[in-house]
Parts: sequence; C-alpha cells; structure tokens
Amino acid sequence: MPAAGLASALPTIVYVSSSPAISTVTVEEDDGTTSVFAIVGSTEADPASGRISNVSPVGRALMGQSTGDLVVVVTPRGDVRYRITELA
Repeated sequence: MPAAGLASALPTIVYVSSSPAISTVTVEEDDGTTSVFAIVGSTEADPASGRISNVSPVGRALMGQSTGDLVVVVTPRGDVRYRITELA
C-alpha cells in the first residue's frame, strides 16, 4: 500500500504504535466484558497495563482488523472471541 494510502487507513485498522502516540483498541468479549489494549512492539509490552505485544496471540489476532470485526484468539484455556468496538 502506498504511504499516503496507509496513513489514511491507520485510524480504521489495528496497527503497532509506540510512545508517545499510543493508539488503542477496545474489544468486547461474548460475556460483555470490555478491555482496552495498546498494541506495541515487544520491547514496550506491559500486559498488566494493557500494552500488549504485536507478536502476542491477542496482538497477532487484532493486527489489521477494523471496528466491528470479530477475532478469535486460541488460548490454552480455550478460544476467546473479541468484537472490536472502538479504535482510537
């Protein structure tokens, strides 16, 4: 994708961000639980603070997705379904 095209698409897809301009993705699980994640590089990840790595299972599943998309993350405890409700 040309650079101009990528820049115009960024607010509508999940992508890796870094300090100080962190972008966030809000997701809702099937049970209604809402979580907010910042997708960052592995060196900036801090899962307890909601900063997840783009190479983590959740980060990989969210990358490139848009608001309204449903993603399924395979975990040792079973599949977790997330609906993307907001990108900021």
